[in-house]
Amino acid sequence: MQFANELKHRSLLGQVYQLEADLAWLKFDWPRHHRAVQNMKLINGGLSVSLLESQRAFYIANPPQAGLEQNTELDIEDNLKVINRAIHYYQQQKQLAPLMKSYFALGQNYQAPLELRKEALYNSLNMAKTQGNVYLQQQILLYLGFFHIQLHEGNAALTTLWKLESMNALSANIAIQAEFLISMAYMDNVLRADIFDKTSFINAKRGFEKLISDNKSGHITQANAQLLLAWLLVHQQDYTAAMSLTDQAITTYKVYKFVDSLAYAHYTKMYILLQQEQFEHSLSFAIKKPKHKLTAIYKSAAQWQLGHFDRAIKSMTETKVHFHLQWQSTDQNLLHHFIEARNEGVKLNSLPQLLPPPYSVYCQSEWVFE
Repeated sequence: MQFANELKHRSLLGQVYQLEADLAWLKFDWPRHHRAVQNMKLINGGLSVSLLESQRAFYIANPPQAGLEQNTELDIEDNLKVINRAIHYYQQQKQLAPLMKSYFALGQNYQAPLELRKEALYNSLNMAKTQGNVYLQQQILLYLGFFHIQLHEGNAALTTLWKLESMNALSANIAIQAEFLISMAYMDNVLRADIFDKTSFINAKRGFEKLISDNKSGHITQANAQLLLAWLLVHQQDYTAAMSLTDQAITTYKVYKFVDSLAYAHYTKMYILLQQEQFEHSLSFAIKKPKHKLTAIYKSAAQWQLGHFDRAIKSMTETKVHFHLQWQSTDQNLLHHFIEARNEGVKLNSLPQLLPPPYSVYCQSEWVFE
């Protein structure tokens, strides 16, 4: 009897920790979520929480939930191991529902190879159709749309998202998310085109403006739409309108204490101010140790324009070391121009054109929806 009571007690306690983890996830309280999951492991063992982790530990790869506010408590490499163990276990047990969800989680893990992720996403989608799980079909189609945007495949994203929009019983929340990503896909077409894509520009602008004006969108979605519309206008060099939208987004991100989102908006503002030759103002948004590569690069650009050439080169060199995994040939080209211009004692007139725009990393971003 005592042993049975202890087992029951452990089971109930495990359920309590699972509910706590669920609540923490919904509130973006990553430390609390991490502690709850660790407690579940101590009580029930690692295998019993494989599904929980495979469903939630998507790092930054789950646009409906994780958003720009990254779960720093989660290790994406460890998560990939958990997901693979979960898939193997559910395959052996022939538990199709959790297997389907684990495939979906694998498709969203950045450490997995692209082809493997794509295969996993379509496996989970086909299983959702077979099992008649309409809600999960919608979630997977939503993510597939974003997956294509990440690969700069705007038209493929649109095809996927239109398929989602055509489904019956689409919740208001999913519909808003689809609208946002459709606008983002059109934006992708504009930003990637060699020749101005007027149709995609109009559709993207109209879509973002609709989300901004619709109270049903929610404050965070509206702020995200403002920031992306600002990027679209930056691409068209409409800096005044872009600045206004960026400031509005910053106000919302501050209210909700969205640190990562705020950083994206701040370096967008830095870029606009650089283009407007407000170098001191731009530099005022730079922190001592920038957490984002573009913030660091724009900091160096502002220093250069203010005549602090050696300081700018030093900052860029430090940026190359700190962000070595993100360092690209265009960044190296900018550093080379700094060094060459300093050595030859000439003014770098082409600096504004050499700077990577703020939307150059949007494919790495995820967005919070309400």
